[in-house]
Amino acid sequence: MEFCRLSFREGKAYSFSYLISGACTLTITLPISFGFYLLRVHFPLDDVHPILPFAAQAKWLLLPTVHSIALAFACDDTIEADHELWWLKWAESAGLAALMGLSGFLVMRWLSVNQPGVQLHLLLIPSLLSASIGALFGATIPYWYRKTMRGTGLEDVTKPVLPSTDKIAAAV
Repeated sequence: MEFCRLSFREGKAYSFSYLISGACTLTITLPISFGFYLLRVHFPLDDVHPILPFAAQAKWLLLPTVHSIALAFACDDTIEADHELWWLKWAESAGLAALMGLSGFLVMRWLSVNQPGVQLHLLLIPSLLSASIGALFGATIPYWYRKTMRGTGLEDVTKPVLPSTDKIAAAV
């Protein structure tokens, strides 16, 4: 497991486990998104709005992929500390809000390239929604995860568990 949990703090290389989180998210969301796309194609809800091709709709999957990578990093950034820093929850909330807001704006710009008449306020609505989800998740999930790991004593699963000297003395 040591090859997945590497950090800059201890002079080790960068961790690829965050990218694996993003790849797992994309692996799960892509077939689900395609399934809903097929449902919309075969059972349309209305004939007024045309259905975008799946390649265009799949651009929305950038949001959960970026979100899972950022959450994996946020959950792991101070897991080895013995206590929670008072400002960390708010910094993670603001950071994830900014990242998700930017990601939402980029996806909307990416989708609006072929639609020249799109107004700016229509680009901001998904960006603000993404930012609010990032803020909520950034303030709650990493804090909860680290609190749970510290409570169970699993904050560093890469260190080997050594038997206590009392157990060794009792065995002899």
